[in-house]
Order: sequence, then C-alpha cells, then structure tokens
Amino acid sequence: MENKKKRKIELKIDFNAINYDKKSVQKLLRKLARLRKKADWFKKSIKVQTMNKKFEDMHKIKNQYEYDVCVALRAIEMNDINQRYEYLYDEICYYLDHVCKEKNLCDFKNNKCFAKQNSEVTMGCCHHFSNKKWGILYQKKLIPCEYLSENGCTTKSIGCKMFMCDEVHKKGFKFTVFNVLLIRYFFNFIQKIIIKTSVFEGKEDIMKQLLKFNF
Repeated sequence: MENKKKRKIELKIDFNAINYDKKSVQKLLRKLARLRKKADWFKKSIKVQTMNKKFEDMHKIKNQYEYDVCVALRAIEMNDINQRYEYLYDEICYYLDHVCKEKNLCDFKNNKCFAKQNSEVTMGCCHHFSNKKWGILYQKKLIPCEYLSENGCTTKSIGCKMFMCDEVHKKGFKFTVFNVLLIRYFFNFIQKIIIKTSVFEGKEDIMKQLLKFNF
C-alpha cells in the first residue's frame, strides 16, 4: 500500500505465508530490491510492518533463506544509502563467517588448515605479494596480510570471506556473487566486480568504491 500524501510505501509482511525455498526467496528478494530502487528514484520511504517475526532475533535464524528475507526487509527500510549499504555489507560478512564457523570449513588444527595438515607449509590464504596488484607477475615471496592478527582478521572483506580453496570446494562449498543472494539482488554489476576483486583491503576502502558506483 502506498501513501502518496506522506510519500511512503507501506508493506505488511506475514512471515508464515512465505515459502523459504531458494526459488521463492529469489523472487521475493528481486521484488524487494526493485522496490527500493523505485523508492530511491521517487524519493519515497518504505515502512515494513511485520507479523510473526522480530528482527532482533535475526542471528538466531538457522534457515539461510529466512535470514536473507529478514536482512532484505530491514535494508529496504533504510532511506540513507550509506547506512543501507553498510548494513548489507556487515550482514553478508556475518553470514559468510557463520557458515565457515558452523561447518568448520577450514578445520584448523595446530595453526594449520585441514588442507595443509600433512605438509610443512604454514602459509595460507591470508598471504599476498607485497605488490598486491602486479606482484604475481614478478614477485615470488608472499607476506602475511596486514589485517591478519593472532585472533584472526581485523577487518571485513567480503571478497576474502567468499574465497574458498579447491579443497573446500570439494566439500561442496563455493561462494559467488550470484549464490550469495543479498549480493546478487542488492548490488549492481560493477559493485559485484568490486566485491569479488577487493581482497586484502579494509572495509572502509571497499565501502567507498561500492558507494561511488551506486546507480
């Protein structure tokens, strides 16, 4: 329902009426993303009235598609583009971290991932050439990422979190800008390239690029 006088689009969502399968959620997210674009174009706000669900319990949701719907609904209510993109960015990072931790994808033991347990190699995914852009062409030595600490990564890079080695792929896990649905429907083509290629970078720098190419 659209309130023309207040320039507001009002949505009433009954979570019990939603089918939380991939095809249904893809269709719903596509509609929500297009609605937000339309609201931005006509400078309208969106108000979501929910039934049978509290957003505060979002991180307790086990169903991936239900989680995606909740994040999308909260995001489209945010009229401030900076706030919306930062929220989506943080929730996508949370989702990727959650899957990696819950499934124990890298299975670290004695500071080595499962793929390197039977080798002397300790250098892992969080290493890069000193020249990040052209180093692969002429450098041989890898260095630890500057954001790597004893307690893990100190920044949020969706590109880094999406990367999974061939051994993890064999487990059946591969993240792309298309199968992570929040990226697929809420970021444009250029932003998808930025997300995919922006590795070993701080969140602030990545966010600047994403906002620069928001259209």
